[in-house]
Amino acid sequence: MGISSAYLAFDADPNGSGQQSIDCRLREQGVNVRRVSLPDGHDPNSFFVEEGDARQFQSLCWRLWCEGAAPVRGICCCRHSRSFWELANLAGGFSSDALVRRLGLERGRRNIAMCGLGASALFTVATILTPNKYVALVFLALSYAGSDFMLPTSWAVCLDIGKKYAGAVTGAMNTAGQIGSFLSSVVFGYLVKYSGSYEVPLVPMAVMLTVSAALWMKIDATKALIPEGVDAKKLAA
Repeated sequence: MGISSAYLAFDADPNGSGQQSIDCRLREQGVNVRRVSLPDGHDPNSFFVEEGDARQFQSLCWRLWCEGAAPVRGICCCRHSRSFWELANLAGGFSSDALVRRLGLERGRRNIAMCGLGASALFTVATILTPNKYVALVFLALSYAGSDFMLPTSWAVCLDIGKKYAGAVTGAMNTAGQIGSFLSSVVFGYLVKYSGSYEVPLVPMAVMLTVSAALWMKIDATKALIPEGVDAKKLAA
């Protein structure tokens, strides 16, 4: 039937219980089904009528599934993985400061960024190669943790090299990151559509992570982007 996965949202009232036989029929046809139950007093129609926003309905289904709505197949680790990423982010910040004190500003910042991005690239490749979906999920979480580990360093370097222009530097970095995020999400969908594989979009991601790690060899946090005493307006002209 051309469908690989399906999320089914059922009524919370007893009248919706009979519809849950649908998941059995879908599973018989090889569809990966996950069930989500709506809060008491709601069915999909009433939620649309009251909220009037499909995105809120989608967000609610995702949140309920993450918080314990029964998955027929697959696992949910949203809350735990989020805490894991937050810890990686915090650890990256402390590690960066510690290495700066030990190795100096240039090597301290560079080592953390390269380690984080390198680990992220490595775990992305591991995700592509593993045949087990649960192990792949762990590798994906570790890959994201690696990029989060270096994130405090990227912001710190903007302050290091930006000096009194740090706001403009951080703004430029964040803008570039958001543009890349938007474009990659669009490209990801098309790659999956035309390749029929979720592994294919991870290949360019692993390549970009590797290139990013290598480019940190050229970043020196001790050198100001605009040296003291130089008029930024004249440089722009």
